[in-house]
Amino acid sequence: MKRFSFNQYILAAFVLMSVSTFGQSKNTENTLALDAKENQQKATIEDMAWLTGSWLGKGFGGTCEEVWSTPRADGMMGMFQMIGDKGVVFYELCQIVEENGSLVLKLKHFNGDLTAWETKEETVDFPLVKMEGTTAWFSGLTYIRTGDTLHAYVAFENDGKVDEGHVTFKLSD
Repeated sequence: MKRFSFNQYILAAFVLMSVSTFGQSKNTENTLALDAKENQQKATIEDMAWLTGSWLGKGFGGTCEEVWSTPRADGMMGMFQMIGDKGVVFYELCQIVEENGSLVLKLKHFNGDLTAWETKEETVDFPLVKMEGTTAWFSGLTYIRTGDTLHAYVAFENDGKVDEGHVTFKLSD
């Protein structure tokens, strides 16, 4: 029987760990980045049904509201608004759609007066990295639902470095 050296065991362990996380890397403390699109986890829109509802919470220095429809026709529609001391700061129009056997969350930003941040052809896309139960890691955006609480974490660039924003939502009636 062939014996392996300690270094060979370490190398084998590293290779096994790399294979288990191939296609993703840590972006921030609570978000992942998709490194290889072909390694997206397979999913259907029905896998996101747990996100359905009207959510209200605090974050980014204001009150945040996010609403997600029931999955229909291979997609879900959503909207987000952030309200500050002087009114609406911005809106997002969102959708989660099935693409290539997986999911992509797409959104567009709008100022309080509905002037768009992106061009009419542009969307900000967050492809699904992986999903476990009621946690979905999109590339740069994570949703974690526990009962009537939803945590949303988003990675964003700030002065050349990647920071993380967090909103804690409660399911509202």
